[in-house]
Amino acid sequence: MPSGDGRRRFSDGFTLLELLVALAVTLLLAGLVLAVITRTIDGWRRASESAMLVVEANQLLDLLECDLQCVLRSRNATTWLTAQMCDDPDELRDRFGWNIDHPAIGRMKPPGVISLDAWSAVGPPAGRLTGARFGLGGCWLRFVALGSDGRPQAVAYGIGRRIIGGGLSGKPRYCLMRTAVPATLATGVDLAGGWAEELASPAATDLLATGVVDFGLWLGTLGDSSGSGLRRVYPRSGADLVPYGANGLTGSDYADRNPGYADVMVRLLTPEGERLLQEMEVGAGRLSAADDAEWWAMVMAHSMVFMRRVEFKSEGL
Repeated sequence: MPSGDGRRRFSDGFTLLELLVALAVTLLLAGLVLAVITRTIDGWRRASESAMLVVEANQLLDLLECDLQCVLRSRNATTWLTAQMCDDPDELRDRFGWNIDHPAIGRMKPPGVISLDAWSAVGPPAGRLTGARFGLGGCWLRFVALGSDGRPQAVAYGIGRRIIGGGLSGKPRYCLMRTAVPATLATGVDLAGGWAEELASPAATDLLATGVVDFGLWLGTLGDSSGSGLRRVYPRSGADLVPYGANGLTGSDYADRNPGYADVMVRLLTPEGERLLQEMEVGAGRLSAADDAEWWAMVMAHSMVFMRRVEFKSEGL
């Protein structure tokens, strides 16, 4: 039979074991609670970012829709709308003022097969505009529309890679730009007769939104020769880099028909996605074997795509 000292030592040891078990259970419960709180906060952050992107995208598409509904369609040979995809880094730098590959600003969006699939023949979701990719520079959209003062103006939408100040000062950001230039007697309203220099290289005041890594559209007719059905006239292939121009002359071929509607898409990065992509492009966290697929994997995981159909209803030229 244990002595009094033995019983006390046994009791003390048992109490210490109880404390250790209680401490372990407490730490386990605290870890579970912390994990739940972390997941809740992360879910709230993602939901908040998604809601913010929805609001931002709707604002962008509302403005674009308003512009397109004021478009002045031509009844003659005057070109009233042009669309062009660019996959040439040098042209983006020289014409549109892009900040392309440089040690200080990193490697930009990759050109080539992965980034250029305007028909969404391969990438998910196949066959849908939301899965399309419009090349290194996205789509450069230009058209003639009535301005708020009632006068014709040339309007251009396109993305750029610019150094933007603020909280992310000194780092490149993908931006959606809108440029509007009033038409004059000297410039006229024929986009085929000029306007390239006036609408290229947007100014800082033309910035609409940051975190826009792709912008593009499908143009189509509202009816076939029998007056029914929809038919796409641009782009004519998944890698169509030929500038498209619409005028008032119609032909038997759909490629010569005036488009009656535009399906427009914009891909927006979440704030977290923009930060991660910047780190990847400037080198932080970039693997030595990083390739185009890695760039797109990052973007697909941290971005949302929005689209809208807009009909061209106005006439005028």
